[in-house]
Amino acid sequence: MDQHQSTTCDLTPRPIVALEESVVNRIAAGEIIIRPANAIKELLENCIDAGATSVKITVKDGGAKMLQIQDNGSGIRKADLGILCERFTTSKIRKFDDLSSLRTYGFRGEALASISHIAHLTIATKTRSEGVGWKAKYSDGKLVPLKTGGSPDPQPCAGNDGTVITVEDMFYNVPQRRKALQSASDEYRKILDVVTRYAIHNQGVAISCKKAGSASPDISTSASATILETIGRLYSDNLKKELMHLEFTDKKLEFKMNGYFSTANYNAKKSITMIFINNRLVDCSPLRKSLEITYLPILPKGSFPYIYISLEIAPDRVDPNVHPNKKEVHFLDQDEIIERIGDKLNVFLAGSNSSRSYNVQTLLPMAPPDDQVLKSSQADSSQQKNSKSTKILPQKLVRTDHRSRTLQSMLRRPTGTSGDDLTPSESNHAEDLPDSQTLVRDSNSSSQAPQSTSHTVKIEESLCLLKSIGDLREEIKSKTDSDLENVIKHHTFVGVVDTQKGYSCIQHETRLHLIYHFSLCEELFYQLGVRQFGSFDRIQLKPPVPVKTLVTLAVESEPSEYLDKIGRSEAVDKICDRLTSKAEMLNEYFSFQIDPSSGNLVTLPLLLPEHAPNMEKLPLCTSKKVPGPGYRSV
Repeated sequence: MDQHQSTTCDLTPRPIVALEESVVNRIAAGEIIIRPANAIKELLENCIDAGATSVKITVKDGGAKMLQIQDNGSGIRKADLGILCERFTTSKIRKFDDLSSLRTYGFRGEALASISHIAHLTIATKTRSEGVGWKAKYSDGKLVPLKTGGSPDPQPCAGNDGTVITVEDMFYNVPQRRKALQSASDEYRKILDVVTRYAIHNQGVAISCKKAGSASPDISTSASATILETIGRLYSDNLKKELMHLEFTDKKLEFKMNGYFSTANYNAKKSITMIFINNRLVDCSPLRKSLEITYLPILPKGSFPYIYISLEIAPDRVDPNVHPNKKEVHFLDQDEIIERIGDKLNVFLAGSNSSRSYNVQTLLPMAPPDDQVLKSSQADSSQQKNSKSTKILPQKLVRTDHRSRTLQSMLRRPTGTSGDDLTPSESNHAEDLPDSQTLVRDSNSSSQAPQSTSHTVKIEESLCLLKSIGDLREEIKSKTDSDLENVIKHHTFVGVVDTQKGYSCIQHETRLHLIYHFSLCEELFYQLGVRQFGSFDRIQLKPPVPVKTLVTLAVESEPSEYLDKIGRSEAVDKICDRLTSKAEMLNEYFSFQIDPSSGNLVTLPLLLPEHAPNMEKLPLCTSKKVPGPGYRSV
């Protein structure tokens, strides 16, 4: 206690000292490079500033292990390589007043310097005027030897015009920051998000991004594509069809706006808003919130639009130097400009909202005709005359619990049928069903008060000693949400709301839920796959299908510049050879049986009893079944 008091009461001032330059630089680097996606943003902007028309990005382990970006820009002079990674060295400005006429992304000269302080940085570059390229390595802003014991000076190398920058072991000397990184897949998704935004905005620049070792890129755009075409390629054609182009100039406020906005027919559960001011990707919260508020009256609750907006404001009215990583800017007349854009968008959306598309669900063949429904209503009314309870109109009936009433009991029936019995049309239809399905119908109809129209199938967990599968099973259990599990276990299916967008309604107790059944099915089959790994039931294909035919159908229907480059027939042969060589493993683990002698696909895994897979997707499934280089870790 005394020791604690003496420590807290010690008022002796500590001496003030100047931090070492290496400490200062590492602290500054942490403000600019927070994660690999920030490094990609800075390097990508440098490529575009250098006039590149082609940029290729390669990522390993989410960028923590390696990032490489290659462009065909102007390159870097050998004379500049000595100071390239020192702080505040730049070719973009010469004096402070140049900020008022800035037309480039970079201007402070901190990006490469920051990267060199928290990673191993190697640069290979060649200008068009030089006959040879130069390669250099940097650490803490200074040149270091490419090889131990060698000279730190740049070394000549072969290369194409442009620059290749390789960043390895990011945050190797900042363990706290490295531990704070998310999983490699999450970090890679953040990189793809950044690359997607710049790919959409920069017409005339072909940008691709892929994982190291991957044959095809995850993002690939064409230099000749328009903004709208790139959005359709990177997101979906459905989104592309629902976008409106809005462009206008305001001479009074000295700005020009160009953008693409989704119509009232499009809504997403996640907000996608891209804001570029003078070609700089920024997070302008007041503008973003204003645009989202404009959409509130026309979108369902909890839904968001797609927004791409590019503002060109006179450079002398914009201050880009307000944030370490330049993600924010300030500009004059901000409130007036935002209000002007909101007014224009509001008028634009009002026109699109006058014409909206709705998906309707076709009536089931077994549903009784209207005149029969009317007679059913009258019959039900006469049957309830002797009941002591007050008559409840059909439109007032509410299912309060899935265990007390079934969905069928809420429907009005023809005369002579009870709420829980099969209608005559259902009985006739049951006679045409296969034996297994008929049994299910018979078992339901034999009970006087069935609890549900569905039945439960218990799927046993397979005996699997593989550590990776055990880890996946434990991960599923640890992430289980008890409330959500209760809803899924005890819900009553109401109906499909939108077949194309994947929305359905379910009821749990007194609440009606709108679910995205595509995601629900995906999670169901993933958990079934993990649960039954190595012990799947089989679907026999009669007759067996040639694997080469399936792969050919998939490859020929896949739009890919890479496939066009290597030749689609060669790609088919490679995939088939890969599948055949791994046939034993695919059969043992996945019940995906390929006859090596004939090359035919014999069986498929059956994850869910009585479920019939969509065989139209079989070619795509076959081409995606090729094991990657990491399959041995399973």
